[in-house]
Amino acid sequence: MSDSGHPLQMTSRTFYLALTVIMIAMVVIASFFIVRMARHPSEQIEKMLFEQDYVSARTEIEKRLLAGGNRGEAYYFLGRIELALDHPKEAIDAIDKSEKSGFSGSSLEVIRALVMARAGNYQQAEAILLPAFENGGSPKAEIREGLSRIYLGQFKMARASQAIEAWKQVSPHDDRPYLLRSEIDARTGADSDVMIRDFEAALLRNPQNLIAHKKLAQTLLSQNRLDESLNHFQICLKANPQDASILIGLGQVALKRSDQDEAEGYLREALKINPEEVFALSELSQIEIEKGNIQGALGQLEQALKVSPFNSELLYKYSQALKLAGNLDRSKKVLQQSNQLKVEEKQIEEIRKELVRNPSNLEIRVEAAEWLISHGHEREGLEWADQVLKQKPAHQSMCKFLAQFYLKKNDHALSNYYASLVLPVNKSGH
Repeated sequence: MSDSGHPLQMTSRTFYLALTVIMIAMVVIASFFIVRMARHPSEQIEKMLFEQDYVSARTEIEKRLLAGGNRGEAYYFLGRIELALDHPKEAIDAIDKSEKSGFSGSSLEVIRALVMARAGNYQQAEAILLPAFENGGSPKAEIREGLSRIYLGQFKMARASQAIEAWKQVSPHDDRPYLLRSEIDARTGADSDVMIRDFEAALLRNPQNLIAHKKLAQTLLSQNRLDESLNHFQICLKANPQDASILIGLGQVALKRSDQDEAEGYLREALKINPEEVFALSELSQIEIEKGNIQGALGQLEQALKVSPFNSELLYKYSQALKLAGNLDRSKKVLQQSNQLKVEEKQIEEIRKELVRNPSNLEIRVEAAEWLISHGHEREGLEWADQVLKQKPAHQSMCKFLAQFYLKKNDHALSNYYASLVLPVNKSGH
């Protein structure tokens, strides 16, 4: 019998022939994808941005810039990365370089509008982003993010919710829509369980999101789910041991577990990092009272009140400490201040609720800004005032208030500026 007819030999020849065909096919397929990637380099970076792999995306962009490829497109992608990392100045620099390198189109204006939105220039940003959204413009995720932030900043909760849901659909791996959704929940008084689901959804997509860990820990603490809260606070502490707010959270957990020594340790450690942490000072005063050290408690509370003089709860604790120290007259006066502030705090809560119901009412925003500034929340109040003036420059009652506010602070330049925007009243009173 001829060897050529042996079954094993025939099988071997068939095998090697098949293997050769497979290898040729693999080379052809690989070549196709290499050519495709070379022809469509943007698809690779888009995929990285979609997956929030900003390190790999930046590395790929830097390679292309060094290789001298499409620099305009590379800088455009770099601008999107900087924006995602919350570096607005760097994002604008990259977009400017993109334009100078010959890249053009509405996408560049979208990135600029997103920076405007983050800076609080809502009207200008919306004028660009809303048409881009309605016309199916790109980048889709960023457009929806920008609209979400605009409507949240304007207290337009229904529109903000719609924009966030649209953002989730085009960016299912992104954790940020869920954090922004939790802000809506907080402002509308949603149940804690709803907020917990938002934080857990964010962490499912990004287990390293420390903001989500911290907010989840605080929400769980409010529900007395102490073991779970402790776990998330400890994750935060491991990542950032110099964050006083995390130490305070751990102190709160210890207090709820009636472990006074552990709580005191965490609170004092927080004060080493930030001596003006009001909550730590307040809780330590209570610990001092329980130890019988009334003077020590008074010292802690007086230090806290220097930082937060319009805090009704602090004033109440101070009045009780004064009473224990035998200073009854002073205690009574401080208690009256505390009760008055509680009444006023209800006013700002009503103002906030009215803003949710009627977000377009500028006069409510003015009222909120004036209340906040007058009650020691200057930074937040001035942000509200800025929003009023961006929507209606030279708003008369807002400018009058700011002129007086800066006059009291001896900032004559700003006081005169706002006073100059106030229109004179004619003889008829108009």
